[in-house]
Amino acid sequence: MGGFMDGIAARKAMMQHQKGDYKSAMATYTSLYEKGYVMCSYLLPYTVLLLREGGEENYLKVKEILKKAEKAPDVNDDHRQQIFTNYAVAQYKLGKLPEALHLLETAQRKNPCGVIYETLGYLYIEKAAQRLREEAEKPAPVPAEESAEEVTEAVKETAEDAAEAASELAQTPETPEPTVQDEIDKALQYNLEALDYDDEDAVTLDNLGQLYYRVIGDKVKAKEYFDKAHEIKPGQIDTLYFLAQYDLAEGKRTDAVEKLKKTLEGRFSPLNFATRAGIEAQLKELGA
Repeated sequence: MGGFMDGIAARKAMMQHQKGDYKSAMATYTSLYEKGYVMCSYLLPYTVLLLREGGEENYLKVKEILKKAEKAPDVNDDHRQQIFTNYAVAQYKLGKLPEALHLLETAQRKNPCGVIYETLGYLYIEKAAQRLREEAEKPAPVPAEESAEEVTEAVKETAEDAAEAASELAQTPETPEPTVQDEIDKALQYNLEALDYDDEDAVTLDNLGQLYYRVIGDKVKAKEYFDKAHEIKPGQIDTLYFLAQYDLAEGKRTDAVEKLKKTLEGRFSPLNFATRAGIEAQLKELGA
């Protein structure tokens, strides 16, 4: 549980965190956690820093911490929502997108809120983008050359297998896997619902921009959302990144470089499409 002095140390670390002294805050959070001090008030910001720092070890640690945070004496409904969200992000970064989606869908049913709309909306886009990549990577079917005897034998075996499985299939009908278009439609519908929930949420607007840009392929429609997101939150990393790509397409190198450099002033999160390394590489290519 911890004592009075641990509480003071936690409050000091959270103030350091708020002021941007992430290194000092991380050191104190880690020390308190290793001592066994369990309070959501500092554990949740601790997991945010770990998620931003990245790496498999940190993502696994986030899951461990959040399981303890669920049982903290100060846990409340707002904390539980953040626990759901941060745990889902860790799962996503560990390559467990279906599990992350399930967690957030459960949280959405219990108590929809802005952070769930933002995070689940982005992950639906990632799911649709993933399906698109999988379809593009599928090898073209190659017709096999078989002798008449092989074909006859294969037909017999297939018929026997079909007869054996028929009763099982009748009892447990398969649910068809959603198509790529189904995934796109789901992402669009959900993000439009999120926009109805809050039409000035810059993250949701950026999500819709990314959906149209990266998945649907309608860059004209995408720019409408990016522009509005930029008006509301001029420093949003992904929005600046995509707007820079429009500038480059229009030959506006100076404007693009300015936007890309501005992204580097921000704090990258595990849910950013753009990465610091990728932007630095693009700036190098542009000679900036």
